[in-house]
Amino acid sequence: TDQFYSRTEIASCNYAARQFGVENGIYLVNHQDTSRQHTVFLRSSSACIFVAWQHPFSLYTISNQNKIIKSQYNIDLSTINVYGTRYLGEGLIIGTYILSDYWHTPNINYNERQAFVNATSFFIPVPVRNHSLKYAGGWDSNDYQIDISKQHGISEYQWLIDRCVQLGITRITFGPSNSNVSSRFSTTEGKWYPTIDLIRSTIQYMLDYAAMKNVKLISYVYSPLGYRAEGDENWLFPSDHCGPYCSSLASVQFQEYFLKLLVDFVVATGLAIIHTILPARDLEEFNRFPANFLEFWIKWLKWINDNLEEIRNSIPFTSYATTDCDGWSLMKTNGYDGYLFLFNPNYFQNNLNFKLDGTLNIVGPSEQGYWLLSEIYPENKHSQFIEYNEILELILDGQSATIYQLSFIQFLEKPIVVGTSGDIFLVKQDTLAINGVFVATLMISEQVVDQLNNRRNEYSVNWIDEELNDASWLGPHRLLLFIFIVNPNDQWIINATLNNATVFANKAYNTRNPIDHDRFIGFYLDLTNMKIQANNEYFVLLSMPEMKAGQFKGLFWENIEQILVKHKIFK
Repeated sequence: TDQFYSRTEIASCNYAARQFGVENGIYLVNHQDTSRQHTVFLRSSSACIFVAWQHPFSLYTISNQNKIIKSQYNIDLSTINVYGTRYLGEGLIIGTYILSDYWHTPNINYNERQAFVNATSFFIPVPVRNHSLKYAGGWDSNDYQIDISKQHGISEYQWLIDRCVQLGITRITFGPSNSNVSSRFSTTEGKWYPTIDLIRSTIQYMLDYAAMKNVKLISYVYSPLGYRAEGDENWLFPSDHCGPYCSSLASVQFQEYFLKLLVDFVVATGLAIIHTILPARDLEEFNRFPANFLEFWIKWLKWINDNLEEIRNSIPFTSYATTDCDGWSLMKTNGYDGYLFLFNPNYFQNNLNFKLDGTLNIVGPSEQGYWLLSEIYPENKHSQFIEYNEILELILDGQSATIYQLSFIQFLEKPIVVGTSGDIFLVKQDTLAINGVFVATLMISEQVVDQLNNRRNEYSVNWIDEELNDASWLGPHRLLLFIFIVNPNDQWIINATLNNATVFANKAYNTRNPIDHDRFIGFYLDLTNMKIQANNEYFVLLSMPEMKAGQFKGLFWENIEQILVKHKIFK
């Protein structure tokens, strides 16, 4: 890195690889310019080496039985004179590593990725923060459509800032229109000097409002814009695209100028969470945004700060090209505990099978134990126990996100429910009580379906929903599932799902006046409109309050008459 080359010279490096018998080499191609290469990896069974310039525009050749790496790239400094005839070339990175048993893709080994990250992180020294910074992308809320020179535009942007406050977002990229001052179609027209010029009143008003709300407004800029600074004659060139001038990224001085801005930004921000499409620009949308969704958003923002170690260690472990799903492993440094984030962007279910091993950044346990796999989104339940090297077989619903927590356990201090939601506790030394959950498998025959359809045709009364809800005995064509509980309480809340679809638990009274609690019969599910098909299995999950032993009796069909089936015996 301390060598100098003339501006017309070919920068090159010849490096003799160690004599450990390199077996093969692979090049990483620059995807924006496939005629150039990013990095070269030389692999052997005992030790490996990689070489990379501080840019993706070089070419590599390997010779002498994989022992000599030659790399070169052209330098064109004909328009730069600040350095005279000499120029400090980019650094060449040389790193060593040992191959892992696990591969991100057929071309990238786990240890290759980690070695490259370790080597290149030296060039961007970023302090490790113990919290994340939350940003909102104003552009993604189409803030360029908001004209802050108008009162309605000021109100719209205030709603965006207020939404940021609700979510704990402390910064928003600020790029609205301001028609009294300029046009966004002439983004670099005119000059403004921060040290001597006053801030326009419309902008100052928004700055003051944001400051009052403890939200910072971040400027929204593009690197090719016509940046003006000392020495800008070395990077500005005439262009209608940016206004009168654009900045040339080929300029060494501009690279240094802009990279310093970027490094300062990274040092200042560290781990940043970017939020897009904030629901706030319309007043009705702002006021009616569901409180439970705000709680959901805030909950996961807090989760980020509580799990920074896992986020920093996150790696992808599936390839969308081969599985149609995305999987990310977020493990603690100990390699035992962490999370799995699984995404299925398709409209249909997908099977996802993978092994619990180093592919997930999990280390083999040094002591006897196993992992508890617990779903934390969308449901909260312990799913299963699994051992190292065991294969997980999961079904991901279409357009779904599923999050699992992995916890290494050597022994259980108390019993837990696995496979569904609910709580379990020890009542006596030899008695377990399970609270809050019931799972059942249902199936109906073709005869039952025909019976209800015939009854609908024969007794075709057009009941309205209010009548059916007030009187469970009306509409005898309905397929009802009674939840038989001894001495039920109509103040209870029961949640139910049928094959993961939510079903409302209705309350049944022996009167059309549901105010009298003494006339409460119990809860039932109306499955009439759930498109139940004959001879198919359906899974019902109930979440119920604590009950006495034997109080819950089971699930029973209503509105179904006995069906006599005659059998003929042929000899």
